[in-house]
Order: sequence, then C-alpha cells, then structure tokens
Amino acid sequence: MTPSASINITLYTPQPYQRAVHDGLAAHWAGSMHFVKSVRQKGKSMMCENMLVLAALSHPDQRCGFVAPILKQAKPLYKDIVRNLKPLVAESNGSDLEVTFINGSSLHFMSAEQGDNLRGFTVSQHGLLIIDEAAYISDDVFYTVTPFVNANNAPIVAVSTPRFRSGFFYEFYQDGMQGKDGIYSYDFNDWPNPYITPERLELLKKKMPLNLFRADYLGEWMETTSDLFGDFNAVVSNTVTAGTRHTAGLDWGVGLAAGKDSDSTALSVFNEHRQQVRLYHWNDLDETATVQAVVQAIREYDIRKLVVETNSIGAVYLGLLKKAITAAGLPCVVVEFTTTNDSKRKIIEHFIVEVQNRTVQLLDDAEQKVQLAAYQMEKTPSGKITYNAAKGYHDDIIMATAFALHGMRTAQYAVI
Repeated sequence: MTPSASINITLYTPQPYQRAVHDGLAAHWAGSMHFVKSVRQKGKSMMCENMLVLAALSHPDQRCGFVAPILKQAKPLYKDIVRNLKPLVAESNGSDLEVTFINGSSLHFMSAEQGDNLRGFTVSQHGLLIIDEAAYISDDVFYTVTPFVNANNAPIVAVSTPRFRSGFFYEFYQDGMQGKDGIYSYDFNDWPNPYITPERLELLKKKMPLNLFRADYLGEWMETTSDLFGDFNAVVSNTVTAGTRHTAGLDWGVGLAAGKDSDSTALSVFNEHRQQVRLYHWNDLDETATVQAVVQAIREYDIRKLVVETNSIGAVYLGLLKKAITAAGLPCVVVEFTTTNDSKRKIIEHFIVEVQNRTVQLLDDAEQKVQLAAYQMEKTPSGKITYNAAKGYHDDIIMATAFALHGMRTAQYAVI
C-alpha cells in the first residue's frame, strides 16, 4: 500500500517493531486480525494514526473506524489528524469525530461508551478497523464492533498495553502467538524502547504498584492476586515517634444491628512521620456510641484532619459527627471523600506504593494484617481494575488507612 501519486504527504518513520505491524498488515490484509501488545510510551498512538491515514489515502472513498475505551482517548487522534493534514481534509466534524479527505475517504472515531449505538457502521474493502487499548474494552463491545468488517472482509488491528489473562484481547493474542490462521500477534517488548530512559523507568517503578508497572512498562500480563501489598510485614512496627499533628481516616461500618460479622467502623490515626499510631475498629456500638468513640479519639490524639467516606451510611453519620465535633470544641477539619471505583483505585494504589517503598509504618494489628493479606485486584466486565476484600473478609481497616494517607497527601491542615 502506498499513497496516491497525486497526494504529497510525509508519513512517520516507523521503529522496527512498528514496521513489523505495518508489514504484517500489508502482507495479510483481507479478513486478517492483528493483535499488538505494547508497553506505554512506545508509539502505539503514532502507529495507529499513520495506519488510519495510510489506509484512507491509499484508495478513494474508503471508510475506516477507530474505537477507544472512551471518547476522551479518541479525540487527541482526531485533532492531530485534522491539524497535521489540513490541506487534505475536505470536511471535519468535531462533534461526531469524523474526518473526510479530499479523495472521499473518511475516518470515524468511536468509543466503547456508545455500547449498542455502535451498531450499523461498515468498514470498506481497503479500509481498516483499529481498536485502541483493547484490553480495557469489554468482550461485549468487541463482538459488537467486529461485524463492521464482515461485509467487505476488512482487517482489524487491536492494540493495547496488557492487562489480565482473560478477555478477547488476551485470548486472540494467544491465538496469534500459536499461529492460528488469519490471526497475527506482535509483542513490542521484543524491541528496546527508544522513547523512555532507564532513569524514567526507575522513577515510575517507585511511583506505581508493581503489578501495574510490570504491565504498563514491562509488557507483562497481570494476575488477579491476593498479595497486592507484598511483604507488608517489613513496614509493621509498634515503635512510633512522638508526633504533634495527627491525621486520621474513618470508614463507617453498618452498626450493631447488622451483627458481629459485619464490617466494623475503622479509624486509622497517623502522625506527621507517616506512622500509624492508633487503630480502632468497632462493630459492637450503635450510631450514637460510634460517634462518641470517634470524638473521643479525636480529642485523645489531637486529630486535626479526618477524612471520612460520605457514601451510603456515611452520609447519615457525617452530620451527626460534625455536630459532635463542633459541640466538643475540637479543632478538627472533616474532609469528605466520595468513594467511586476510580477514586478508590487511586487511594488504594497509593497505599500499595507506600508499603512497597516502605514510606509508611503500620501497627502490628492482627485484623489489619489479615485484611492486607486477603485483599485482591479484580477485573470488571468493562476491563477496568477494581480492588476488594476476598470473599469472607473485610476491608474496613484498609479503607480507613487509605483515607488517612490520602488526607496526608492532599488536604491541608486548618487550625480553628
């Protein structure tokens, strides 16, 4: 495939691993499926952009599709093409993310968020369907968009950083590695990365959970694992340094009425040296007694900042707690935290990194160690990462501690 002689454009100079995909696609076009496993910051987007442009400009009146997990990931590619190929663009629609070139060919940018609304699109014979960050896209969406190519036997290129050993991206990639007919797999990790230095890699290793680092920057498949916190005993000690400022995190339990096996209300207290100095967990107190116990802890440890979950029953308790703190005349600022899958993932991953880098100290508490040992990473149906307690276990102490660490990292002290 080469651009028409009447079109004067300069495409990028691919790295050897990018060239391998270009060559593989050119050699096996009709009906082929190509699965590319890549680390981050290795030119995936650049390769995808040039593949789309090359397919669109090599033949007139072609239709190409690009599917990303969310539209926010598709927009930069759309904007880059419109900006860099402006003389060749006949029409562009920023609302629908569609580009039509002067030869009549068009590019259509879509997202997995559109769900069933994706149905009905068709890729032309010399067109191309690219699925970006495919490991983050659900199997349902994949099997919704694959019919795009059926009518004209067009090829599919799926590109992604690796995630779990499950789902369509992993399964088809393995099929390609085993030489299954019509499926071709490429591992960018087989070549050195010219875009990132060893020093940058070492810095990222210290800033990310190892499981994620290995996937994003070493190109390894992740495991759903219950040893997320690694050797957490290395940060366990009951010897603490005297502190003058304390931050705490509070995770509400469901209360006495739910029974002794229910989640506890957990309060995790840290000094300014990032040492856990006290850990409370109760499931035998009613609402009033729980609020009183928290206020007493605030008074005893002079807690100046308390991060509190506001979801579910937290919203009910929160008003009672604020009134009790004010009535007691305590200079404690309550920082409200709304737990979503994304916000929870961020604070848990920060907690994991703190333990990993040994920049935090935890008390030798039996229940805390049980929860740390049993905590798991799982994959949602949409391909996202979620963290939860293993079946039969709780995570109230983990959440309270994650809230406290979040408070030390973000919110500022305010003296009343």
